[in-house]
Order: sequence, then C-alpha cells, then structure tokens
Amino acid sequence: MACLGMALSVCPVASFAAALGMGEGRATQAESTIPRPPSLRLEAVMGRKAVIRRGDERLVLSAGETRAGLRLLQLDGEVAVVSDHEGPRQRLRLGDGPIHTRFARQQRARVSIAPNHAGMYETPGAINGRPVLFLVDTGASAVAMNAARAKALGIDYFLDGRPILVNTASGQEPAYEVQLREVQVGGIRAQHVSAVVLQGGYPREVLLGMSFLGRVDIRHDGVLMELRQKH
Repeated sequence: MACLGMALSVCPVASFAAALGMGEGRATQAESTIPRPPSLRLEAVMGRKAVIRRGDERLVLSAGETRAGLRLLQLDGEVAVVSDHEGPRQRLRLGDGPIHTRFARQQRARVSIAPNHAGMYETPGAINGRPVLFLVDTGASAVAMNAARAKALGIDYFLDGRPILVNTASGQEPAYEVQLREVQVGGIRAQHVSAVVLQGGYPREVLLGMSFLGRVDIRHDGVLMELRQKH
C-alpha cells in the first residue's frame, strides 16, 4: 500500500512494528500461553466449613479463613463466596461449578457429601420445595420420616397416604406410604418419589432412602460420598 504524503505516515509505524516482531499473530500466540486458573467447585458443606475442590486439590475452609491463596469470604447454606489469590469474587453453589456467565453448567449434577463427627453422611436438601436435612441411608427402601416432620413439611399422609406395615429394628410398625412431588439434593432433582411416614418419633432424621438413591450413581472419593445424576 502506498504511503500518504503526510508528516505522520502510517507506513513507517507498521514497518517498525514488523521489525520488532510485534505482529498480531505473535501477540495472539503469546496470550494463548498464559495458563488458565484452576476451576473451583463447592463439594460439601460440613456445618460452618466448606469443602472446595480447586483443580486436583481439596481445601476445607471456615468463613474468613485462607488456605493456599483461597479465601472463603462467606458461607450461606449451599452457597460459598470465595476469592482465589485476591482475585475477583466467585459464588459457588453446592454440586455446581462457578456461577458465571462464561462457564457452562455441568450437564450431570453432582453432590459430594462429607461424613459428620459420627461417620454418618448428612446433606441439606428439600422435599416439595421445603428445606430439610437428610441422613443418607442405603439400607432404607424409601425416603422415611416421622409424623411430626411430615406435618411440618405440609404432607397430609392421612388424606393422601396408604396405610402399610414397615419393618424396623424393633419389628413391624404401622406407617403411611405417600408420593413426594419432588426431592432435591444440591442440583439433583427427582419427581414422584415414594416415601413412608411412621407414627411416633422414629426416625428422628429424614432418611434419604433408595427410592431417591436408586435414581443416582453413588461413588466414593476418599471419605466423601458422591451422588451423580444418572440422566
């Protein structure tokens, strides 16, 4: 291209840049060599502590604590707000990757559950949209709860349930079989889940039984139990 007859010509500048090797292709190549930061994922919540996966490492943090450059700024239920090496804040939801428009949501939801002090696996979740704390019980054939808990969740087992007998550690007990509209653990949702409601105070916790667990893949990663949606 011919140079313009002006005091400030664009041609010498372009030639000078080319002489220094500052072409567009080299700049793009240099940028591509910059490593991306490892992704973050909230794997489990243990009381006031969060278990966060960063690349190949797993960090357990309390709110306000910093480990290996990762700081847990806030922990609210299933959501953790973190900052990695004083970088921008990220909101992590249990079972999902970072909530950010440039990150794609995982196609198959996963939830990692850490054991409590007694070695039992407890995880927050929801029944028909109402929050509960589940105790994972692979020996229970269905989701199970006591009558008081069912009433608190708005489950009318007298009207909607079917009288049955269930086997417990103390023998057969009268109960009601009901259908739950939805059971949710982290990002995993299941509709029309069978459950039983027992009279009296047993079980004290809401048992997450096989009527839900049978719809997910159960794996173990060290001490963590991982639930992964099948479809």
